[in-house]
Amino acid sequence: MGMARKVKEEFLEIWEEAMSKRSLPGKFKNIDFNFGMFELGDNYSPKHTAVRYAFFVGNLMAAIKTGF
Repeated sequence: MGMARKVKEEFLEIWEEAMSKRSLPGKFKNIDFNFGMFELGDNYSPKHTAVRYAFFVGNLMAAIKTGF
C-alpha cells in the first residue's frame, strides 16, 4: 500500500504541473480510500487499482461536465 500511495502522489504532482501549464483551475486531492467498503483487504491488488481508477475517472468526467 505504501508503494502504491507513493506512485499515486507522484502521478498527481506530475498531473497538477501539466494542468497548471494549461491554466485550468482546480486542484486534485490525495484521498485515502476505505477499501473495506469494497470488501478488499490490505494486500494491494488490481482490484484496488480498478477502484481508484473508477473513482478518478468518474470525478474527472463530473468536473468536465460542470466546466471545472
